[in-house]
Amino acid sequence: DDAVRLLVQQMYRPSWEPVHLLNLLTQGLEDPALRNAELFVCAQPMALCSFLRSLVDQPMLLYQAFPLVGATPVAFRHLLLVQLSEVQKSNPHRSVLVAYSEFLARQVQRQTNQRP
Repeated sequence: DDAVRLLVQQMYRPSWEPVHLLNLLTQGLEDPALRNAELFVCAQPMALCSFLRSLVDQPMLLYQAFPLVGATPVAFRHLLLVQLSEVQKSNPHRSVLVAYSEFLARQVQRQTNQRP
């Protein structure tokens, strides 16, 4: 909840640091319900989904309905796009990225060189 709250508050002028967001996610994952989850579904913001993907071993469905780098500070946008590209190609049985529309699917393909 704290990680999502931070990103919502900073949606139009993001200024978070990856280490801060990762710390909040790590704390949230101490909840037994999340630790024992069989599947994660993550929609937005994509920075949160991308970092969450790196912290859990469970399968994950990432649902993109908004631009990939929204709510991401300019300094970390390239990092996010590289990480999302790796998520898509490293293990397709562990992660699936689904785009809301053909427009967003093409945006993902253009930005990550991977078609969702």
